[in-house]
Amino acid sequence: MTKSEAFLEHRAHHRVSVKVPIQFQILEKREAMDKLQNVKGITKDISLEGLFLRTAQDIKPGDVFRLEIPLPHQRRSLFAYAEVVWVKEGKMFFKNDVGLKLMLMPVEDQEALKAYLAQASAGE
Repeated sequence: MTKSEAFLEHRAHHRVSVKVPIQFQILEKREAMDKLQNVKGITKDISLEGLFLRTAQDIKPGDVFRLEIPLPHQRRSLFAYAEVVWVKEGKMFFKNDVGLKLMLMPVEDQEALKAYLAQASAGE
């Protein structure tokens, strides 16, 4: 078993590869709140606990985001708050690769995400 396989086995929830554009606001940055500026990024994968985000935005561990997650074939975006757990240097157009832990999400959005992940996992 490789190190990456061992790491993946410790996750409580299966991650599904999905590339969707995300809009977010960094809540700790006053200028973003004043301007209601949405920043964009794209996911690499997502689970019930968190997601992998690629973005050109300057981000640091501990930042808290307000996310809008538009999943494929959903009528509306899901809403969540998430905390930055780790940041690594990105590639190409993306300045940062970011690991986010989902902290707060409405129950109906959790159920929609759970249903989406189950459907996507069945199709893998």
